[in-house]
Amino acid sequence: MGEQAFDAIVERLSERINETKIRLEQQREQLENLQDQNLRMQNTLKKKMDQYKGLENKLEQLSKECIRARNDYRALKQSNSWRITLPLRLLNRTIKKMKG
Repeated sequence: MGEQAFDAIVERLSERINETKIRLEQQREQLENLQDQNLRMQNTLKKKMDQYKGLENKLEQLSKECIRARNDYRALKQSNSWRITLPLRLLNRTIKKMKG
C-alpha cells in the first residue's frame, strides 16, 4: 500500500469521524431537548395531579355538606314545629293565590 492510498484512507476515516461527531452532537442536543420536554411534562403532570387531588377533596367536602343538608331537611320535615305550622303555611299559600 502506497503512502497516497494510506493518506486517502486516513482522510476518509477523518471525514467519517467528523460526520459521526456531528451526528453525535445532534443526537445529544435532541436528547437534551427531550429531557427538558420530559421535565416540563412531569411538572405539568404534578400540577394536574395536585389540582385533581384538590378537586377530589372539594367533591368529598361538598358530598358531606349535601348529606348534612339532606339530613337537616329530613329532620325539619319530621319536626313538631313543621307539623304544627303546616296549617298556617297552607293558609298563607291560599291567601297569596287569592291575591293573585
